[in-house]
Amino acid sequence: MDQLITLLQSGMSLQEAIDSLQQDNSNRDIQKFIALVNRGVPLMVAIASFFHWTIPFPFRLSTIPMDTLKFLLVCEHYRSQRQVYVRFVCSQLMYPVFLLSVSTCIIGLLFFHHPLLFNVKWQLFFFAIVGFIYVAFIVCILLFLKRIVSVSVLDILHLVNSCLRQGWSIKFLFDSVCFSASFGKSWQRIYDQAIRHQSFILSLRGTYPMPSTMVDSLLKYERVGHLVEGLDVILPKFQTIEFRRLKWACRSFNAALYIVIVFMILTIVFLVYFPMVNDYLR
Repeated sequence: MDQLITLLQSGMSLQEAIDSLQQDNSNRDIQKFIALVNRGVPLMVAIASFFHWTIPFPFRLSTIPMDTLKFLLVCEHYRSQRQVYVRFVCSQLMYPVFLLSVSTCIIGLLFFHHPLLFNVKWQLFFFAIVGFIYVAFIVCILLFLKRIVSVSVLDILHLVNSCLRQGWSIKFLFDSVCFSASFGKSWQRIYDQAIRHQSFILSLRGTYPMPSTMVDSLLKYERVGHLVEGLDVILPKFQTIEFRRLKWACRSFNAALYIVIVFMILTIVFLVYFPMVNDYLR
C-alpha cells in the first residue's frame, strides 16, 4: 500500500498509479488490488486486499465521497499501528507454539510404536495423555488467534485520530467504520450513546473499559473542540500502558505453554526409557 500512496503523493491519478504498479510487480496483494479495481470494484472494498486475517479491515462500503489519498493514509496508519502488536505477539509465542507442535508429533509417533499398547490399561492411559495434549494445543491456538484478531479500544482511538487528522467527521466515521458483524453492534451502540450524551469519549467509555484519568483528559479536550490534540497527547501514554499489558499477557500465556511442554517432555522421557528400565529389571 505504501507504493500506491507514494505514487499518488507524487501527483499521479489513481489510474496512472495502478498502471505504474501493474508493470513488473510480483506482490500478490498489489496484484489482487489491481485486479479488483480493473473489475470495477469500489476502492473502499478493493483496498481490503492489503489487510490479512491478523489485521481486520476496519471499513465498509460507503457512498460518501472521499479523498483517495487521505483514505489510503488512514488505512496505512492503522495497519502499521496494528502490525507492531501482531509482530510482537508472534515473536513472543512462535517458539513455545513450535515446541508444543514438535512435542505433540513426537508423542504421537511414540504412541503408535510403543510396546505398552498391547496392554488395554496402558492404551487408555496413552489415549488420555495424547487427548489432553491435543486439546491443550487447540485451545492455545484459539486463544492466540483471538488475541491477534480482536479489536481493542486502542485500535479504535488510533483509527479515530487518523481519520480526524484527514478531515473526516465523526458522522462519517460512524457510517464507514465496521470491523466485523459482531463489532458493528458495539459500534452502533456507541453511535446511539454519542447522540444521547453528545460526546464520543463518553459513549466509547460506556462500551469499552478505559482508564478514568485518560477519559477525564480526553473529555476536557473534546469539550473545547480539540479532540485530535488530546488524542495526540494521550495515545502514546495509553499505548505504553496497553503494550505493558500485552507483554504481561504474553508472558502468562508463555508460562502456561511451557508448563504443558514440560509435561510433554516428561511423557516423552517416560515413553522412551520405561521399556529399557523394564527390560533391565527383568
